[in-house]
Amino acid sequence: MDNGPAGFAPGAPRRPDQPPVTVGQKPRVAVSRRLPAAVESRMAALFDTRFNPDDLPLSNEALLNLAAGREVLVSSITDRIDADL
Repeated sequence: MDNGPAGFAPGAPRRPDQPPVTVGQKPRVAVSRRLPAAVESRMAALFDTRFNPDDLPLSNEALLNLAAGREVLVSSITDRIDADL
């Protein structure tokens, strides 16, 4: 039995510019680098997923654009995530 995404909390805190996820809506996820095909397929089935199609490191601006309106950012170890972001 598939209960959907584990650990997703629709009432979790969000940024003021981020629309809320409603019941029945898939959580919005941004993925900064390519993952194995099976993982990407599963993520696409469970979430409203936005992938980085080029699989190249993103600038801070590009990372912000990819993650805009998303509840979750699946980042890579190569992504620079700091206070400026």
